[in-house]
Amino acid sequence: ARALGESVVALHSSEIMGTARKLYERLGFEQVRELDTIYGKRSWLYKLELGRV
Repeated sequence: ARALGESVVALHSSEIMGTARKLYERLGFEQVRELDTIYGKRSWLYKLELGRV
């Protein structure tokens, strides 16, 4: 992403991916907001500002 000139990486994750969400947070991703449910499961938008890594 940096090589392409991007400053932020974003992803979404759901409540069934608890281990992955913990990993994202350890890597520096911040939860931005809760999204609409996907297949009846809660989900969230995460972002990582590349200047902070």
